[in-house]
Amino acid sequence: METIDNNPGNISILLVEDEIDLQSNLREILEINNFKVAVADDGREALKMLRFEKFDLIISDIMMPNMDGIELLNQVRLTKKWFQIPFIFLTSKAGNSSVREGMDSGADDYLSKPVRIKELIGSINATLEKSLKRNEFYKSQVLQESKWNESIKLHEIGTPISGLLGLVEILEKSWEELSHNEIKEIIKHAKSSLLKLKNTFLKMQIFQELKEIENIPIIQEDLSSCETINATLQKMNLPTTFVLNMEDFIFRFNKEHIRFILEEFIDNALKFSNYNFDDIQVWVGNGSIRVKNKQKIFMEPYLKFTPLPFQQLGREHFEQQGLGLGLYLASQYAEINQSETKFYIDENLQFNAILTCNNYQSN
Repeated sequence: METIDNNPGNISILLVEDEIDLQSNLREILEINNFKVAVADDGREALKMLRFEKFDLIISDIMMPNMDGIELLNQVRLTKKWFQIPFIFLTSKAGNSSVREGMDSGADDYLSKPVRIKELIGSINATLEKSLKRNEFYKSQVLQESKWNESIKLHEIGTPISGLLGLVEILEKSWEELSHNEIKEIIKHAKSSLLKLKNTFLKMQIFQELKEIENIPIIQEDLSSCETINATLQKMNLPTTFVLNMEDFIFRFNKEHIRFILEEFIDNALKFSNYNFDDIQVWVGNGSIRVKNKQKIFMEPYLKFTPLPFQQLGREHFEQQGLGLGLYLASQYAEINQSETKFYIDENLQFNAILTCNNYQSN
């Protein structure tokens, strides 16, 4: 039987599998190979165990009752204490959409059923080694070069990179078995991971540039609020259905700055409303642009907060995606353009992001 070389016996694995016979067989194999193993029958049970025990690796089936492997992975990647735990999927078919979604969400590897012992042990070895090297690289290279070691959250860079690596591994392992449409879908997910990574580094770059922007002249022009909102929604491939009030006004602003602000307002609203357009409202008029959205993090009004770099509203409770830079950069761009931002949760528990332009006139 295949065994781990130099396994000290202190590596703890959480095995999540609803097929009891398979769960028992895998547990036996892992324990023979000197691993500590805890088992859960579904994702919901796994989350309960994660709250009370520390694990070095999670191996999970995808299709399970109550909570499947994809949702379990998402919860792990969104929680501060767990987001760096390596994650391996068990699946019946390498090319299915659930595997692609899982790898894009930050899974480290996948194994096709029936699982061979040699492949299982090899995947565990490779995943643990890859996770260790990846974390060392992020700390010693990316964070040192950015000079924000205490502020940047590793998973904002790690999750897109892990997604890319996982999708490439799917192609490497199974490209002969995949259909043309499945390959196109994998490429689509890979592009999504690249865009997330690009957006992360773009905000880091803007943050650095803002320190020097006082010495750079700002080019402003007269802009139409309605045209600017419509252009932003079009660029983001979003409908105008959630724009409830549109009273046009002319304001002086840097064109790139205002588009960044509006994109951040709308993107923030989309994330916190789970991309439900019915939960988002946009109001334009009297020199202000307001974006409102329903949210479920705070259960009482939070009158006002000031965004700070690398600190997100509610992050002490929930590990949201993002560096915590977006709204801070938006507020800085507003100030540079002699305007103001305001962020608060109203009495209806809706999050409000407001831009007030001081230099405006009704159109």
